Amino acid sequence: MKIAQVSKHFPPYRGGLESRVYDLSKWLVAHEEDVTVYTTSESSSPSSEVMDGIKVARSKSLINFFSAPWCPGTLFHLMSDDYDLIDVNLPDPPNMLFACAASYLRQKPLVVTYHADAIRTSAIYALPMAAYNLLLKAALRRAVKIFATTQEYAKESPVLKNYLGKVVEAPSFIDPALFTAKAKGDPDIAARHKIAGKKIILFVGRLIGYKGLPVLLNSYATLKKEVPDAALIIVGEGPLLADLEKQVAQLGVSDVVFAGKVSPKDLPTYYRAARVFALSSVSRQEAFGLVLVESMACGIPCVTTNFSGPSHVVGDAGLVVPVNDSSAFSLALKRLLTDDVLRKKLSERGVVRVKENFTMDVVSEKIREVYKSVSSQN
Repeated sequence: MKIAQVSKHFPPYRGGLESRVYDLSKWLVAHEEDVTVYTTSESSSPSSEVMDGIKVARSKSLINFFSAPWCPGTLFHLMSDDYDLIDVNLPDPPNMLFACAASYLRQKPLVVTYHADAIRTSAIYALPMAAYNLLLKAALRRAVKIFATTQEYAKESPVLKNYLGKVVEAPSFIDPALFTAKAKGDPDIAARHKIAGKKIILFVGRLIGYKGLPVLLNSYATLKKEVPDAALIIVGEGPLLADLEKQVAQLGVSDVVFAGKVSPKDLPTYYRAARVFALSSVSRQEAFGLVLVESMACGIPCVTTNFSGPSHVVGDAGLVVPVNDSSAFSLALKRLLTDDVLRKKLSERGVVRVKENFTMDVVSEKIREVYKSVSSQN
């Protein structure tokens, strides 16, 4: 098959969506499929290259509007290049428009990979959102299949719930060779951050509003009174760093480490150093939570909130609490820090759950089978 993958960005640009497109494309190429990724030009990248067997065609952005680069060159490629099907990654207004137009004009099957609902609450986005939703409905009507991270998220989505007959669950995934429960020679993360001997709670992610980090810090402050040897490591960067540091000072809690950016190579060692992973998201913008999968693969049980995406990811291998409930979150953290039997049981369940549902081979093969079915109907 010749597959046209359309993505707003692509490596060397780093992000969860971009990593998924790269990993899936690399897997498909390794299984003798022909993949071209159409994406935005980055300053340091050539307009055309082959990366790990993946053909990459980059187009310059003329404007950046509605948090998206508009690259007419992508439409030119989609109208002239040879392929069997288009898979466009959303939300991404311009590429959605280009992919839908090329699919219709060239009568090529369209697949949509729907990563999350586009959520904009400010009044200044009212008109652009109305236009986007009209285009989105047209694209989803045109699509033969729609990949969603979970069926539960699709059922609760104000958009996808109207297209459930087309939805195929294709969750985010990890490479099990990178995220493992056991490894030799891990550095002493606790000693590195001067919290040796502490029971570590770990957060990994962008320091942004919907991650609910103020809730996590309030939960930790309560927990620290009952489990004084607890510690919290926060891995990641983002605009809320100064506010979070101020909150820590106001709470007067110790043993909170802002570790900043950690390389993908070192990240598994942070997971394995922890006793518990915490994801206290406060919005449906947390459509999945790949960090939960990474944590479970490393044998670390999770506490998260009861949105459809994260709660489905952990299943019976973690603890799920109500959104914005710092008391409940603190109690869940305490249970996992102090109950060795429960922690071991959830750790073992998590490793099995990842192996059965969230590895690159399992998910990529499922996607490939859908591609085959779609292309054969053309």
